[in-house]
Amino acid sequence: GATIFWKVPAASAGIANYNVEISNAGGAFKLISTVPASQLSLDVTKTDTAQWSSFKVSTVYEDGTVVGGKVFGLPGLYE
Repeated sequence: GATIFWKVPAASAGIANYNVEISNAGGAFKLISTVPASQLSLDVTKTDTAQWSSFKVSTVYEDGTVVGGKVFGLPGLYE
């Protein structure tokens, strides 16, 4: 497996949580976890060494605003 990390965005006031999404082998992004604002990492399980997985961490604010983060990838398939 792997642990993915992210930083608190500059606009940090009012963050409620983070949504972590994954796209395996170029497929559509799907939500794999919603974590509290105090959590800045997530362990993911590697299920295959072939292909590629992309991740996106979005910031969710208390007023419901969602700000998408940068997409980054890792070799292999994860869940």
